[in-house]
Amino acid sequence: MVAVALITAPEYALMIKGALLILMMWESCRNDRCLKQRCGWLQRESEQCWRWQGDLWRLRQPLRWLPNAVLLVGKTEQGKTRRMWIWQDTMQQAEWRALRACCLNEQADLK
Repeated sequence: MVAVALITAPEYALMIKGALLILMMWESCRNDRCLKQRCGWLQRESEQCWRWQGDLWRLRQPLRWLPNAVLLVGKTEQGKTRRMWIWQDTMQQAEWRALRACCLNEQADLK
């Protein structure tokens, strides 16, 4: 936003520059609201069920693992679907190791 504000522009482009700044501020506020809604404790109920924000989420696809993250795609009983990335840096190291060990052991047992 600072770069857009500092760009020199002719008088006829000031309205475009102002509209662009307003649009960028609106998008930033919208992203902040979305991020604030996506916080809370995630609890593992069973192999296929997770509890988050008071709802029970059933996995829609297998967990997708990266070295420092895991993707959960879940669906509630009300039909809401959400893709949730759990990042290693959002939890204690021991918790991350326990999550990986628990989930990866179950996936190996299923094969």
